[in-house]
Amino acid sequence: MSEHAAVQPSSLDALRLCPGRWNATQAAEEAGVVDESSPAAERGTKMHGFAANLANRVIGGPEEPIEGLSSEDQLIAAQAYTEAVENDDTWKDPVSGKLWIEQKVEIGKFCGLPPGILWGTMDIGMAGRHVAKVKDYKFGRHVIDPRYWLQGKAYAIGLGGLLDWSGLHRGINDREGRIELSIVQPEAPEMERTAVFSINILEEWAAEIKGIVESALRHDAPRIPGDACKFCLAKDTCRERLDVASEGMFKALGGAAGAPAAGADPLAHLADLVSDKAPGDLSADEVGRILDQAPFFEGLFKDLRARAVKMLNRGDSVPGWKMVPGRNKRKWTGTDEEVIAGLKKCGLKQVEIFPPKTPTVPAVEPIIRGKTKKMQERFAAMYVSEPGNPVLAPEGDSRPSVGEAMFDRVPEAPAEPVATEPTKDLTPVDDDDLPEWMK
Repeated sequence: MSEHAAVQPSSLDALRLCPGRWNATQAAEEAGVVDESSPAAERGTKMHGFAANLANRVIGGPEEPIEGLSSEDQLIAAQAYTEAVENDDTWKDPVSGKLWIEQKVEIGKFCGLPPGILWGTMDIGMAGRHVAKVKDYKFGRHVIDPRYWLQGKAYAIGLGGLLDWSGLHRGINDREGRIELSIVQPEAPEMERTAVFSINILEEWAAEIKGIVESALRHDAPRIPGDACKFCLAKDTCRERLDVASEGMFKALGGAAGAPAAGADPLAHLADLVSDKAPGDLSADEVGRILDQAPFFEGLFKDLRARAVKMLNRGDSVPGWKMVPGRNKRKWTGTDEEVIAGLKKCGLKQVEIFPPKTPTVPAVEPIIRGKTKKMQERFAAMYVSEPGNPVLAPEGDSRPSVGEAMFDRVPEAPAEPVATEPTKDLTPVDDDDLPEWMK
């Protein structure tokens, strides 16, 4: 296999939504755009590696050095490993049990694609009597439903290639067998979520994945902007994204007549529509229609701001914009020990330097997960979940409306007057004795 697959299994869900994403990403990479890693992504990579090391100790596989992972995150990763591997007896069967950790698998050739086009590294693969399992660690909070998880389906096809029973190049020996796809996500409400399928569905998955990849590799693959744009490498250069956002705003502001004429500048036309709306002219219907476009525009503006900052920082110009100094930040000039000693010399007491503060429930929760069941139950009895303040959401949101009653407030009764000492007589002050500013 080449060092990098043309199409990564993790991109299949995005390519299903936007086939043109692959070409857009290639063009962005050729233009020098770098996919910058976030602290959350780096944390997840380290936790993946830590969990993989624990599993490799069991099967005698290689371990990778992991640096900079906190003890709390090590504990969370260990819990994920325990749930995914140690507590599953499938691979422990002495006759049919098999276990793969961080295993590279060829996928494309079993889908009817040229070898090397689609392959990837599977977190966990297992096989036992009548069952094959694909498991994937997710250390974020975004919940993924394994029933619609294309990445897992692709890995299941690759696992079938390892087991030589995929049915795509040989007959399936076990028609009663099943495939299980599992997401192991320790920071989600449910640690492991699993979807179970008949082994016969592999051919259907292969055909679906083949169609997605072939559509993406076409030179004229269409770009279809949507919620997944925020993860795309071309998110701040995609003209289709701006066109969709503009079209939505045209309809919101101008109705059926809001679209610009052929060849007109869409941004200039949008400005004209806005300028034609005098203050107070927006109806409730218009407010709702404009808000429908807000999430798309907000994401677009955020990405364009980030792009402008990069351009200006490297010396390029962005007409009408410049970089200016940010807000000043004050920081200590000495080490922690020197600062503490200095503050004491300034007359601060120990409690003023280190004020006592009760940790929050989310801060304690990851630590409690490693304690005994009794301690976890005691912890759970120490807090309650209170509803947050109402937030604006589209009508299609699954959460129930809070209703108008929530905003009705019973006026508080006036406070009882507090008895006070009688005011002493004050000697009148002559105006001539007052300072000038008080006259």
